[in-house]
Amino acid sequence: RRDWRVVMPFHLADSREEAISDIEDGLLTWNNDYFVGTIGSPVSWPASSGREMAERLLGFGALIGTPDDAIAGIRRLQEVSGGFGCLLGLAQEWAGREKTMRSFELMARYVMPQVQDSVSWVNRSQSWVRDNKETLVAGARNAVLKAITDHSPDAMQAAAVTLQEQMARQQAATAAPGVPTPGLDGAPPSGAESDGAKAPVEGGTPGS
Repeated sequence: RRDWRVVMPFHLADSREEAISDIEDGLLTWNNDYFVGTIGSPVSWPASSGREMAERLLGFGALIGTPDDAIAGIRRLQEVSGGFGCLLGLAQEWAGREKTMRSFELMARYVMPQVQDSVSWVNRSQSWVRDNKETLVAGARNAVLKAITDHSPDAMQAAAVTLQEQMARQQAATAAPGVPTPGLDGAPPSGAESDGAKAPVEGGTPGS
């Protein structure tokens, strides 16, 4: 199966609706004028609109939509075929140059790395760091505190107090996201009113 080459038409955009809109006119001409009108393909028949043709091709397995749609489509193709060696994009002129080049860019940047296993190790590394971040941060914190202790015991005591206060603020912020936490000295955060009143807003338009 590694020698199999599968050819599939594709057009990608930032949304599926945009992708279909990009190719409606070109796709209708591609089908009606060429496959039906010119070569008389026995497996083609006239379509009333480019959107109808896009829906036909999506049912056939064409990759029309977003990069995520393309990844899912390739995964399905791998599953139903049992696997293959290479996916080839069918050249067509459904859209203008700018839209076509954007489609190629989306395929190259966001689809191919996923299906070619180019990013799996990066994803595994990110997941491992995320799952072990407490241990990693604790080791870094202990190393910093040890360096401070070796330099000056008094500095170590001051750093420990500061660290405890910072950790308490972080825990409070995590428990109540979006709620300002007091400064290290217990005072309200900078710019906040101590009596709960909001500071007046100067007139003007946003961004002025």
